[in-house]
Amino acid sequence: MWKYARYMQQGISHRKRNVPCQDNVWIEEDNDCIVAALADGLGSLKNSEVASQVATEAVCKTLLSKNNDLLKLAMVEQKAALSREIVICAQEAVRKAAQDAAMNMAELDCTLVFVYISKKYNYAITGRLGDSAVCVVSHKKSIAINDGAN
Repeated sequence: MWKYARYMQQGISHRKRNVPCQDNVWIEEDNDCIVAALADGLGSLKNSEVASQVATEAVCKTLLSKNNDLLKLAMVEQKAALSREIVICAQEAVRKAAQDAAMNMAELDCTLVFVYISKKYNYAITGRLGDSAVCVVSHKKSIAINDGAN
């Protein structure tokens, strides 16, 4: 049984300047998997809260829609290719949201991490965009990915 939690909080400097929380977490689960995405909006940009919301939702919906295909992935190269595909999906979703809302794309950006956890086969596929990190922990194994910094 997997347990998960999410928490978002508007930072003190954002509260003082009346800037919305620009971070977002999206988690979905079905019988076969858990998918989660976390995005940290870039505080210096006007509409990064839109980017973080759109990116996390797009990633989770895409991973759930590919669930049956993901259960068949066996090779590390296939999983890496999927990670790149998911990041591109998030970027395209943000670009479309900017266009639909007549926002300048330069005002929307975020870092992104995501994870697909197969309950059936007990493996995870992770990916990231930007200086983010992913950690998956179970009672027997854990997986961590960071930005390369020590």
